[in-house]
Amino acid sequence: MKKFIRTISLLLTAIIMLGGLSCLSVIGVSATSSGNKDEGPTIKEILQGYLTKKYDTPEAKLATMEQRLEKDGYQLWVDKLSGEVAWVNLAIGQILFTNPYDIATTHGSASTKEQLMSQIHVRYVDNDTEKSFYSFVEAAYRGQIKVKNIKNGIRVEYTLGREETRMLVPRLIRRDRYENLIRSVVAAELGEENFTFKKLNAYYLLKDPEEQTSEPAKQ
Repeated sequence: MKKFIRTISLLLTAIIMLGGLSCLSVIGVSATSSGNKDEGPTIKEILQGYLTKKYDTPEAKLATMEQRLEKDGYQLWVDKLSGEVAWVNLAIGQILFTNPYDIATTHGSASTKEQLMSQIHVRYVDNDTEKSFYSFVEAAYRGQIKVKNIKNGIRVEYTLGREETRMLVPRLIRRDRYENLIRSVVAAELGEENFTFKKLNAYYLLKDPEEQTSEPAKQ
């Protein structure tokens, strides 16, 4: 396993260094889906269920959360999906939540409840129009909340809005660089008969800009 990870690390390092001119090799990357409709609910679907789930007592809601800290007669609990935090005073049994634990009984639309379930509300102006970001919609629904333990507490990190994805693999690279920096490195590490090597090499197509033809890279 360590050998495979080292090989992949070398491969990624080589790819980042590559540019593309003259005779080029093209790498194609595809994503597949199993087509299985029983993969389970998405994070958004799970969190939408929070808006209708009823809890008769604060203790019932607390039981669904994760305890992260207990010190000096106090506890901190957290929900990693929604970002909700609960503070418990053990001496008197008091429980305080960052958001209404009985949100399902709150009158209002789903949008109103989403606002009440947000720990962060950001207002901004876009082309003279005031707009808002609510963390429950723009971070929790997107799975962009992280909870970390810190000294004597916890830290909740939010990424509001859609995260950009940038590809590090170039669409085109020079043939000689592919041969020297990728193919030869992986072949030396795994061997040319290795399945992973053959699969990697099969994704490259040799293209000649002048002839406008293509053929599979040599095996």
